[in-house]
Amino acid sequence: MLDGSEEGEINALAITKEGEHFVSGGEDKIVKLWEYDQGVIKYQGVGHSGSITKIAIAPDQKTIISVGVDGSVFIWKMPEEIVAARADNEMPTMTKNRTELLAREQAAEQTQAQGQQTAGARPAKSVSNASQKGRKQL
Repeated sequence: MLDGSEEGEINALAITKEGEHFVSGGEDKIVKLWEYDQGVIKYQGVGHSGSITKIAIAPDQKTIISVGVDGSVFIWKMPEEIVAARADNEMPTMTKNRTELLAREQAAEQTQAQGQQTAGARPAKSVSNASQKGRKQL
């Protein structure tokens, strides 16, 4: 569960085509752009004088449209890093080159064999706390 607003309910929600981010709007009058996996606000837009009732992301993913209870319509530019975000960037790619595929399989087997020899030693992972980063304006 996310605490999307300190002043009231979230009235509108839209998710990007890639599923990496979503946008919310509500009674606090702020458009918020969230990172889906971590549940943190990356950007926020201030401008509505009343509650936000509807929100949408354009099909080209380059703009956000928000509508207020007072009839105001805002068009926000989607930040470039969000437009460029692709869920499939983290996925392994398929290769048609059989030699390259065999080399990858052999490398994976060697890594696995080395991992079994050093089963007790594991590298530390660095974890960045996105909530400590400052929120950027849309």
